[in-house]
Amino acid sequence: MGEMTGCNMNRAVRFRIISAVQADDAICTRMAGGGYLRKNDIILIIIVIVAAAVSALFIAFIQGSDGAAVRVTIDGALYGEYSLSEKQSVFIGGESGYNRLVIENGSVYMSEADCPDGYCMDYQPISRSGETIICLPHRLVVEVTGDRDAQLPDVIVP
Repeated sequence: MGEMTGCNMNRAVRFRIISAVQADDAICTRMAGGGYLRKNDIILIIIVIVAAAVSALFIAFIQGSDGAAVRVTIDGALYGEYSLSEKQSVFIGGESGYNRLVIENGSVYMSEADCPDGYCMDYQPISRSGETIICLPHRLVVEVTGDRDAQLPDVIVP
């Protein structure tokens, strides 16, 4: 019983080969299921992280400088422009309701509104060029303007 004859030995070798192939298939299945990472997977993860970091830096860089003025539009029409350097409170009345805009310390925020949801009053004060406060029920847009338009090119030609 201790020795294997030719027929039994072939079965044992075949069993080991089949077992090795099945184990290799199991490893590939685990990799597809998320169990193991290959070298290429790690390289891809690093590339994605670097691309995200570069994108975040680019967005932070072009976000804009401190704004110089506030442009208020109602339903797409210009309501008024106000300087961020002057402390003031602006009452904005329209057909659908009213809003009160407060400009102080170089920033602007919505202090009052009679809209049903009041989301426009939840915005943090804005001061950088391109930032906005929007009141959808009143179709009101408050946008900080300034040097941002002068910094960005209109078209980039290769």
